[in-house]
Amino acid sequence: MLRRLDCVWEATKAAVLAEKSLREAAGLNHEPFLLRKAGQFFYNTSPLDLKKLMGDQDPIGENLRAYLQAFSPEVRDIFESFEFHTQIDKLAKSGLLSMVTEKFATASTARRTWSKAAPCFAVLRFYRTKRAVSSVDWRQKTSYAMQHAGPLSALPTGWPTTKAS
Repeated sequence: MLRRLDCVWEATKAAVLAEKSLREAAGLNHEPFLLRKAGQFFYNTSPLDLKKLMGDQDPIGENLRAYLQAFSPEVRDIFESFEFHTQIDKLAKSGLLSMVTEKFATASTARRTWSKAAPCFAVLRFYRTKRAVSSVDWRQKTSYAMQHAGPLSALPTGWPTTKAS
């Protein structure tokens, strides 16, 4: 999921970062502007991406955490529900964090069409309606979304397919 979000975010990265600077200088809440500029259900305000993380191996754990914290609140909540920071700690402790991050950073997405990223967006859409969903059900549905890459029409009944207002 992180790699897919990274690839989608790449196209609007410069525009989102410029918009953030502009709105912060004006003292405005930048979130609605960044969502509009990103043209997605999420944004990231980090100058880093997975490939840039690989350029500085020493603080890769710190840089990866900073990169994750720069995502919009909905995406951060998804990472927290999967205890992503705990996984980072485990990988770092075993000396595998750099290798795993490099594999994800260099993973090819050329074979996939952008509709294959739809499950990521379905998870983000579903997040907005998960208020009454148990954490077990939430994990099952997000796991389902990540395993079944395909168009939104292929998702189970009851999954939101339009952006929440």
